[in-house]
Amino acid sequence: MPLALLVISSGSPRPDSLCLVFTDGRLCCQPVCASAVRQKADETREKAEENDVNGSYVLGFIGAVVGMLIGVILNVLGIVLTERIYAILFALVPIAAMFGYKLLKGKMSGGSVVIVIVLSLLAIFLIPMFEVTALLMREYGATLPEALKASAGLMRDTEFLSEIKGEFIQLLLFMALG
Repeated sequence: MPLALLVISSGSPRPDSLCLVFTDGRLCCQPVCASAVRQKADETREKAEENDVNGSYVLGFIGAVVGMLIGVILNVLGIVLTERIYAILFALVPIAAMFGYKLLKGKMSGGSVVIVIVLSLLAIFLIPMFEVTALLMREYGATLPEALKASAGLMRDTEFLSEIKGEFIQLLLFMALG
């Protein structure tokens, strides 16, 4: 913990700054940059230790699902309203999933990355399903439950899936951006 800031002029245009600190039971001087780096490293270590103790995979998963769904809905809205696919919106899905994971204090580890990747791959199937749902509602006046049921049935139909496999590959490539 810095006690005071001393400026020692060396005659150069930028004087060296030293910080008087209490380390290992004694006072010493160290460069301000080293003190700031050490303090930042301590804060990072404390956050990591707190995450190990208080982080939760379940809460993180819930946050990641909500984030992924928000990204999917934004993609579907973009596709349905503009009749175009924007690659940058696909990068939003994994970013939103990870943001949701962190927001609900999910445990940060390799498991968090796996959860976000799996949910992003799931989004590749949800986007066309919700797109078909929106189109059925708009074109045929179907209600939301009817349109969801019909689009879910289409997503289980092997002929329909083989017809749109090119779109799945395109979605997978766009998702890789995230």
